[in-house]
Amino acid sequence: MSADRKATSFLVLARDDIAAAKTLVKTFPRHAAFNLEQAAEKIIKAVLTKSGIVFGTGHHQLGRLVGLLPADHPWRQDLMALDKHTPAATAYRYPTPGGAIPAAPDPAQIEADIRELELLRPEVEEWCNET
Repeated sequence: MSADRKATSFLVLARDDIAAAKTLVKTFPRHAAFNLEQAAEKIIKAVLTKSGIVFGTGHHQLGRLVGLLPADHPWRQDLMALDKHTPAATAYRYPTPGGAIPAAPDPAQIEADIRELELLRPEVEEWCNET
């Protein structure tokens, strides 16, 4: 599969994850937060793919993924801000170390994060199409 096609696929799947988060935010905020983490990961992986950077499988620490970009990469700083979503990969989906159900994330914060990713994803898509 070409890098262009794979980057595009990551961005389409990210769009779907954002849409799922919008649907789930009021009723299942834990799942919405997880979908946003997944969207952020796919946006990052689209940039890595388009930049010709191999990241392998099993990499889900968003800051670590962004760290693969060169220091002067035009997306590095903006994408590093997405590391705040890394904990949502597991924090809301599993019991706490003490066995309790974790507190659900704040729906207002999730809605703000949705808006952020809804703006970022098409900007990354435009960059991928221009590069």
